[in-house]
Amino acid sequence: GLDRDVELAAALRGVDVIVGGDSHSLMGGAASLASVGVPKAPAANYPQKVVDMDGNPVCIVQAWEYSHAVGKLVVQFDASGHVTRARERLFSLWLSERAG
Repeated sequence: GLDRDVELAAALRGVDVIVGGDSHSLMGGAASLASVGVPKAPAANYPQKVVDMDGNPVCIVQAWEYSHAVGKLVVQFDASGHVTRARERLFSLWLSERAG
């Protein structure tokens, strides 16, 4: 789950992004989740940023549950291959399911 992904990221070297899903953790800013109609409080930001063993950033995202929402993660790297910026955009499938 998400907690294990955080532990794993801190214990690794050379990993930039972890895409998990086992815990089905909802991630995102409250405002961005509300803007796509997701009526739940997030467990963490999307992406959750931690540092690896060498102090380099690792972005962690989760798939949430049952395909209610899809996240797009755009990651930028510096010349050394380290994450310098990560942006997210959420797309809700929740609204279409509730309407149908």
